[in-house]
Amino acid sequence: MKKMSMQALAIAACSFLFACPMLAATRAPAKTTAKTAAKAANSAMAPRGVWPEETMSATIVNIDPARRLLIVKGPNGTPFDMVVTASTRIESGSHRLHLGDLQSDANKPVTVRFVPERSGDIARSLRLAG
Repeated sequence: MKKMSMQALAIAACSFLFACPMLAATRAPAKTTAKTAAKAANSAMAPRGVWPEETMSATIVNIDPARRLLIVKGPNGTPFDMVVTASTRIESGSHRLHLGDLQSDANKPVTVRFVPERSGDIARSLRLAG
């Protein structure tokens, strides 16, 4: 008799565990207010894991236009690989430049605005000094 009641209890517990997710899925959704809807929209627009944009004064070390890569040396001598995209703004004074135009500018100071990412730093803008 004791064995039968244990089996019945185990079957009831398993049935309950399978039924709980189904009950949760059939519940009516919670009411949303304008405040919670705005908060949800803002959190959807800003994905987690995105770092804020940074600015750094550096020196150009190497340019590789084929790989769309700019290597700069930071103020403490640390090299940074900057990925240059089609939307990266490159300027010298009031002139707009392309990445290939920087070949002759090695060892010149530059100000770089970039977004650090796991796949590499993405350059937003480069401004040559002087």
